[in-house]
Amino acid sequence: MTDRKTLVDQLAGWAAKRPDRQAIATKVDGAWKTHTWSEYWTAVRETAKGLIALGHEVGDCVAIVGDNRSEWVICQFGIMAARGVPAPIYTTNTDEQTAYIVSHSRAKIAICDGEAQLAKYLTCLERGLMKVDEIITMDSLEPKDERVRSLEALRALGREQSDDELEKRLAELTEDETALLIYTSGTTGVPKAVTLEHGGM
Repeated sequence: MTDRKTLVDQLAGWAAKRPDRQAIATKVDGAWKTHTWSEYWTAVRETAKGLIALGHEVGDCVAIVGDNRSEWVICQFGIMAARGVPAPIYTTNTDEQTAYIVSHSRAKIAICDGEAQLAKYLTCLERGLMKVDEIITMDSLEPKDERVRSLEALRALGREQSDDELEKRLAELTEDETALLIYTSGTTGVPKAVTLEHGGM
C-alpha cells in the first residue's frame, strides 16, 4: 500500500491488499448488488480512462448528480483518479441551480443517474443555460442526443485505452490538489463552491 494519503491511493491499496473483500453495495430491485475492492478499483480505473479518452484534462471539473448508489462513488473516484474535480449537484436543485454549478465549475462533462436528471441537463442545454460536451448516465438509457452515453459505454471505452496516461496521472496526484467541490444550497444567493483537498479528505 502506498504511503501517500489520498483516498484514491487508499482505494488502490485496499484493492491490492484485500481484492476479494466486499467494498460497496447498492440495493437494486430489492436485491443487493456488491463490488469487491478489486472490482471497485477496476471500475474506477475504467471510468477514469474513459473520461481521459473523452478529453478530460488534469484539473477539469466534472458535474455529477444522482441518488446514493455505487455508481456515484465509482464516478467520483474515476474523476479523482484522472486528476479531475467532482462538482456534485443536489438532486433537488432547480434547472437554474443545476446550470449555475455546471457553468461555474466549467465542467465539460456532466454525469447523472437516470431519466429525471438527464431530462434536467437536456432542458438546461436546450434553454442555453449551460454548455457541456458529454453527458454520462449511470443507468443505461436510450437517449436520442448524441452527447449522451451510459457509464457502461464509458467504461468500455476506458477498457480500450492504454494504462499509460492514467498511471502517469496517478503517480503525479498530490495531497494538496483540489479533490472535490462542495456547493452550498444557495439559500442566500447563488451556491458557493467550497474546495476540499485530497490530503484533507
